[in-house]
Amino acid sequence: MCDVVIECAPSHLLTSIATPALRLGKTVIVLSSTGLLALPQLAVIAREHGGRIIVLSGEIAGLDALVAAAQGELYSVKMVTRKPPESLSGAPYLRDNAIDVHSMTEPTRIFSGSPRDGGGSH
Repeated sequence: MCDVVIECAPSHLLTSIATPALRLGKTVIVLSSTGLLALPQLAVIAREHGGRIIVLSGEIAGLDALVAAAQGELYSVKMVTRKPPESLSGAPYLRDNAIDVHSMTEPTRIFSGSPRDGGGSH
């Protein structure tokens, strides 16, 4: 009955949330933007059924700055994200690498690499 679905769940649930909405030609606003990297089929489903996928630039920290910087020569980007450990609980990357966020008592780097390597494969 809605026109827009806002996905704000762990990225491993993106397919189960977005697919039915896109098949109905709805607009899906994606907060698990990194999850889209491994799900090109969602764009195909959207095209075939008249749905839309929107990734808000605010969701990707500094996207506007990256777009502006890319107008010149951009050789690399370093992004540091800090989150409360509990917000990452159940994330596939953590589960697959046996990382227990509940035992963290101080800032801890849990991943270093490309967005595709960090979240796009789950």
